[in-house]
Amino acid sequence: MATAMNEENNRRARDEALSKAAALSVEPTTMVGYASRGVVAVLGDAAARNAVAMMPATLTPHLVVNDDDSAHGTSCTRIRNREVSLNGYLGSFRLMLTDPASDEVEAIEADLVLDLNASPLLDMPLTPPGYFTGDASGSELADTIGALADMTGSFEKPKFFDYNPSICAHGRSGKTACTRCIDACPAEAISSLGEMIEVEPHLCQGGGACATACPSGAIRYLYPTADDTLTMLRTLLRAYRDAGGEDPLIVFHARETTLPETFPANVLPVGVEELASVGLEVWLSALAYGAGAVLLLSDDNLPQRVAAEVDDQLATAVDILSGMGYPPGVINRVDANGLTRTTGAVMPPLQAAAYAGASSKRQTAFMAIEALYDQALSVLANPPMDRVALSASAQFGTASIDEKSCTLCQSCDSACPGKA
Repeated sequence: MATAMNEENNRRARDEALSKAAALSVEPTTMVGYASRGVVAVLGDAAARNAVAMMPATLTPHLVVNDDDSAHGTSCTRIRNREVSLNGYLGSFRLMLTDPASDEVEAIEADLVLDLNASPLLDMPLTPPGYFTGDASGSELADTIGALADMTGSFEKPKFFDYNPSICAHGRSGKTACTRCIDACPAEAISSLGEMIEVEPHLCQGGGACATACPSGAIRYLYPTADDTLTMLRTLLRAYRDAGGEDPLIVFHARETTLPETFPANVLPVGVEELASVGLEVWLSALAYGAGAVLLLSDDNLPQRVAAEVDDQLATAVDILSGMGYPPGVINRVDANGLTRTTGAVMPPLQAAAYAGASSKRQTAFMAIEALYDQALSVLANPPMDRVALSASAQFGTASIDEKSCTLCQSCDSACPGKA
C-alpha cells in the first residue's frame, strides 16, 4: 500500500508530467464549416405548435404536422398520410414527404430540426448536429429552444479523420469484404461507395470508433493524430518517472466524462475526444512506454456499438498480452469506481521503449508488440509464446495457402480487398 509520502511524491510528479504533456503542440487539421439562418422544421402536432409559440424572433419555424389545425403566422406543411424521411445536418437538413400511391415527393429544407414526435425520425446513437428531440413540455422544452436559438450563424469544428482508399479493404472486384467502420460509427456518417467508403465530415462527430475498427489503417484519426498521441504518452510517462513518480497507470477518458473527485496519485488521466479514438496500438504502446496498466474510463454515454468495438479490441489485446505472459488485466475498461482502485493487475518493471509513432496503424501495433515481446524474454520467468490464437474478429491474422495446389492464376491477387 502506498504511504502518504509516496502519494505526495506521485502527486507532485503527476502534476509536473501533465504540465509538460499539455505544453506539446499537435498537428493542425482542416476545419468543417456550418451555416445556419435559424429556419427550424418543427414536428409533433400539438407539441410542435406549443414549441413554436415559445420560439424567439431569431428563429423561423416551419410546422410539419399530421392534423389540420393551423398555427397563426407560421408556415405549415401537413403530412396527410405521406411517408416522412430526413437527412442532413446543421444548416442543410432536407425533410422528404413521399406519397406512397404516386411516389411524388415534397422536400422541405431547414437549418435545424426540432422533432417532438413520440417516435423521432432519427434514432442513431449520435444524431446530426442541429437535430433536437426532447420532452414536449416544461423546462426541458424551454432549454431545447434556447439551444436552437444559439445555433444560428456560422460554426466550425475540426475534421477528425483522413481516408486513404488505396489501402481500404471495404471491397474489390464486386465483393464487399470489410464493413467494420460502417458498423461501428454511432453517427452513421459512413456509407458504401462500391469498393470504397465515403465519410460525411459534417456528420462525423469525432467518435473515433471508425479508426479504431479499421484493420488496415485506411481511416486515421486526425485530431490529434496517432503520432501526436504517442509523443504525448512518451513525454507524460518519461516526465513522471524523471520527477520521481512510481507505478504509473494511464487512464484514457472522453473529455466530457466527469472524473472522480479523488483517485490514486499514480493515475495519469489522458483526455481524448472520445474513448474509441484510441485503440489497440495506442494501448499497447502505453504499456511499452512504461505504464503499469491502461484503464479505459467509460460511462453510460458510450454508445453500445462503440462499446462493442472497444471490447472487441480489448479481447484481442488480452490474447496478445496473455500469449507473451503478461497479466491480461493490465488493459481494462472501467467505470468511475474502477478508477479509484488501489490494487489490480500491473505490468512487471520494463525498460521504456523509445520508438516514435508511425503513420501506419499496423506498423505501430507491431512495434509495440515487438517491444513488449523482447522485454518478456528477459523479465518473465516463462518465455513468451511464438504464436497465439486470436478471435475471428481480430484485426490481424494470416492466410494459409497450399503452395502445391496453387496454379498461379492470380485470381486472388485481383480479388483481395486488402491487396495482401
